[in-house]
This record gives sequence, structure tokens and C-alpha cells, in this order.
Amino acid sequence: MKHYLKITFYAAWLAFVLIACSEDENDKDDNNPVPGQVSFVTTETVYGGANDYITVTIDGYQDVIIDNRLFHTLYINGKNVPATVVPGSQSGTVVDVTLQVPFAVGSGRIELQEGTEKIQGPMFEYTPRYVRFSFPQSIGASLTRFTDSTVIAWDPLFFDRFNIIEFAGVVDDPNNGSYPAAKLLRQSRPLTIPDQSEGMYKMIPNIGMATAPNQDVFFAQRYSIPGSANIRNELISTASDFEHALYVEGYGTADFNTIIDVEIDSKGIMYTVESGKTFIRKNDTGSISTFAGSTATGHVDGTGAAAQFTQVSALAIDKADNLYVADGSYIRKITPGGVVTTLAGSAQAGNVDGKVSEARFSNVTGLFMAADGKLYIADTGNGKIRVLDTAGNVRTLRGTVALLEETAETFHVFADAKGNIYTISPNKTYEMTVFVPENNMSQTQFGRTHENGTYAFTLEEQD
Repeated sequence: MKHYLKITFYAAWLAFVLIACSEDENDKDDNNPVPGQVSFVTTETVYGGANDYITVTIDGYQDVIIDNRLFHTLYINGKNVPATVVPGSQSGTVVDVTLQVPFAVGSGRIELQEGTEKIQGPMFEYTPRYVRFSFPQSIGASLTRFTDSTVIAWDPLFFDRFNIIEFAGVVDDPNNGSYPAAKLLRQSRPLTIPDQSEGMYKMIPNIGMATAPNQDVFFAQRYSIPGSANIRNELISTASDFEHALYVEGYGTADFNTIIDVEIDSKGIMYTVESGKTFIRKNDTGSISTFAGSTATGHVDGTGAAAQFTQVSALAIDKADNLYVADGSYIRKITPGGVVTTLAGSAQAGNVDGKVSEARFSNVTGLFMAADGKLYIADTGNGKIRVLDTAGNVRTLRGTVALLEETAETFHVFADAKGNIYTISPNKTYEMTVFVPENNMSQTQFGRTHENGTYAFTLEEQD
């Protein structure tokens, strides 16, 4: 009898355990998505930077989520990321899920692990924060691309020299407070002024500068003739060996106002914009003509003189020789045939990111076309540097600054192949700033630098 009671007790206990486990499984099943039914509601590209929280919407969750737990693993660009359900977000089988972006995760697909399968979600675009480093002394009054990784700065305060500079990166050295390093690759001899015997040389604070296909550097200069009210406005250039200054008169006696920006296409044809003018000039082997626009002010797309501009201040050029023009709150595009169209912007100034058709700018005074096809935009009316990518999206580069000071009309910007952005402060200090994306730095360096603000960087001559 004792054995019978013992067996009966164990049988009852086992039945209780099995029922309890079954109820736990049922509870678990109730809070799991229906197998094969999980999908992303969010399909558009999601943007975010290190430690940001981004939200995606997922369909396929039954009943009520308990303790905001998510029963799947999520990934950004192949890396596991923390994910939680937004409290109170569930509507039927749909929930909002918050993901925390890892440092330097990069751009890639958002995915969800369902058993052995990864379900594809929207694309994620990593948008790093830029950390500002400044050179405390004079370094340049203008910038132009020398190669995709090096920039030329014209320095008017240190013996009128050209400097070829490459930003090497940030070094983690406790002796120098994590200052970044820049290499001075080459430097020209001191320049002399053409026709110096004729008159006093007067350089404007910001000048247009461009590199020709043979790597000669052309820059605008201005000087006056004693006893005359005439102001000479020309382009001068250096020899390609960067050791001797070889000057050429760019426009002879053409009636030019102050040239504030210049670009040179793949054939060596030069294009210029001038202070207060509403047209772009073209110099093809010495033959000067108006390429686009006229003396009439307005906003009209068209070909050549039929087009109208309102406030031309800067140029950029792409590999296909299309010109991009900063025109107040607009960005205009000009084909090699002189056809002018509006690429982005509106008559109503604003500060709006998004599709190129929706983007709004305040006062665009600087442009740069990078080797990867991204157009960098100095939106000085909003005080930010923005970028137009090849997919037609405009976004603000976090941490960057573009401020127009004093009477300058242009803002000089250059982006190298590493993603570093160089700018020249448009005032008489000629200070160079380099904005370094956080993913080019280690987590420790980024944290310390971001907390302590702006650092000066050292410029070392390359052996």
C-alpha cells in the first residue's frame, strides 16, 4: 500500500510539472511571433550616428509584449545591436522597436534573426558626428583639391606660399592631448607679385582657386595701378613642379570685377564667378565669353544667356564637367553645353534635409564635389555643412560649422578621400579647420575629444 501511494504521489507531481511546463510554453508561444509571419513595416532608409536611438516598425507579434522584451535578435550592418519594444506602441501584431546604434557600425542593412534565417529590413545610413580641429595660426586664404587625399592652401601671411597638406589622422598620445596630425607634403617658394613695378598688390581676403588637369594651380588676385582708378583682376598660376612661380595673366584687359571663385574642367577651360555679378564667365584658350546667365537678376532655368541667377557665389565641377553653382538659397547645375537647371533649393529659405526636391537652404556660399560624387554644401545661412549624396538625399553633417564672417562672399571647403572636411575661416585670420568623422577615431579618442571641445592640430613637415 505504501508503494502504491508513493507511485501515485510521484505520478501526480509529474503530471503537475508537465502541465506547468505546457502552460509556460503556451505563454511563451503567445508572446512569440507567428513563425514565418515576421516582417519589417519600415522600408525607407534609416539614419543615425554613434549611440543614437533609432526606431523601426515590425509586424508579426501576437498578443501583448511583456516587459518590453523583443523575442528576436536584430543587426545593423551584420553587428548585433541592443533592441527594445517602445512601451505602449503595440497595435495588433505591429510594434515599434528601438535600436541603439553602436560606435562606428557603418552603413548597411537592418536585419532580424528568425530561427536560422535573417529577415531583411530597411537600409541604415551611418551618419557620424564630426569633431572639429583647428590650426591656430595662419594656414590659408583658399583651398583647392590637389589630389583626392591632399589639399592646397594658399597662405598669405607666411611669405605668400602654397602648401600641399594631407591630414593624417588623430593619434592617441597622452603627451599631446590627442592632437591630430597633418603632414605638410610640399611647400612652394615665396611668391612674388606679377607687374609689381606697376602697382601696389592687394589680395582680397577670400580668393577663388582651382587646379588645372596638369596640376598647375590658378588663383584670382587683385591689385591697383598707382595714379589710376583701375583695379587689375587676373588669374595667376604656379608651375606644375611646385618649385618655381610662373605667372600668367589670365584675362588681360577684360572688364572683370573681383573674381571670387574659379573652376577648371578636364579640357583646361576656366569658369569664373565675380563679386556682385549674376553670370558665369568662360575662358577657353584666351577667348572670354559669358557661359550662363546675364546682367538680369532672377531665377530662370534655360540655356546660356536665357538663364538667370540671383546671388552667384561659388562653383564646383564634377568628372563629367558639369558645373554646380551656389545661388543664394538654390543650387543650380550647368551642363557643358550651358543648360542651366535647378538642382535643389527654393525661393523660400529654410533648413530642411531630405529628398533633393524637398531640401531647403538659407545662404549657400561654398560647394565642393568629392571624388565619390557627393556634393558638399556650405550653407552659411544656417551655419552648417551639408551633403547631397548620389541617391539625391540632403543631410546635415553633425558637428560641422560654416559661418560667413566680415565681408567675405565665399566659404572654402574640401573633403578628402578619408571623409575629413577642410574649411578656411573667411576672415583675416585665415584659420584652417579640419572636421574629422568619429568613425576615423577610436571610441576613447572620440569621447575625450568630444567632451573637451575643439583642439588645435599640429602641422608637421613631411621628410
